[in-house]
Amino acid sequence: MTNWCKASVTALVTASCGALLLSQSTSSPSCTEIKKRFATLVAAEKTDTPVSQFRAYLKFLTSISDDPEDCVTSDVRAAISSVEKDLIQLRIGDHTYSPDKVLHCNEIDDRTQTCKGAELDDTPLDDETALLAPKRALPKTGTATISVAEGADFKVLALFAQGRAALQDGKPPVQIPMRDGAFSLNELQRYPHPALILTLHGNDTLRFRKCVWLF
Repeated sequence: MTNWCKASVTALVTASCGALLLSQSTSSPSCTEIKKRFATLVAAEKTDTPVSQFRAYLKFLTSISDDPEDCVTSDVRAAISSVEKDLIQLRIGDHTYSPDKVLHCNEIDDRTQTCKGAELDDTPLDDETALLAPKRALPKTGTATISVAEGADFKVLALFAQGRAALQDGKPPVQIPMRDGAFSLNELQRYPHPALILTLHGNDTLRFRKCVWLF
């Protein structure tokens, strides 16, 4: 074999090996590896503030945007929703309530306020864990306040209410006047078993939020 042939073969083998190594080094992590990474993150964030957890989970979600088999995306979204319940609060008198549900929406219907996206919008229905919980009574008068934790990059869009049975029948919720997060409880007296709905826009990949309190 001539020197030129030897050089050509050597170059070809080297290039092939290099391509193989590059392919191996850039291959996507397995589902098991992604799950382990998320479990490690949850453990590490366990004692941090809700805002810190919120940011860490969002960052992780962005890093696994290519997850066609839903290896961990739904779990991360659920973890974010759980943390967001600590970031968005409803205060009535001496009591503070976290939302019963926080949904992530690609968009929100202007008329029905239905959350459109990957998550099921079952607004008027109780979660299984809430079925046996004592029902919360609403004062007939006074002012309630909704607050968002500092550091959570949300813009409050609007507040709505409607009776839960009416929502199940397809009746759209009615917007409630709100100023600086405060609204009158008188607005809820017309609805039997009202659902209170807060819509927000987040400056992140999950875009819109729909928070629901059930009474």
